Amino acid sequence: MLTGKYVNKYYFKYIAFFIIGLLSLLAVNYFQLEIPEICGSIVDGIEDGTLLDNHDLIVELMFRLGFIAFVLFAGRFGWRYCIIGAAERIEAD
Repeated sequence: MLTGKYVNKYYFKYIAFFIIGLLSLLAVNYFQLEIPEICGSIVDGIEDGTLLDNHDLIVELMFRLGFIAFVLFAGRFGWRYCIIGAAERIEAD
């Protein structure tokens, strides 16, 4: 029962939470796809021997992985807070 005169008012009341939660979930899913690409470039660089000589590239890849880890942390917290929090608010109402 996703529609009805009693349920729809809660959808409209908490639509901002659902949209922010959905956008956070999409951001998390996008950045999760970047991790294998970065790890693949690390492995390829080690196999080629180019990564061992290039300290700046190692630092850049580590910063990218750290940034992605932060985005994943913040995004997962955000979508859980927004979507589960909206569900709890609906239940309380």
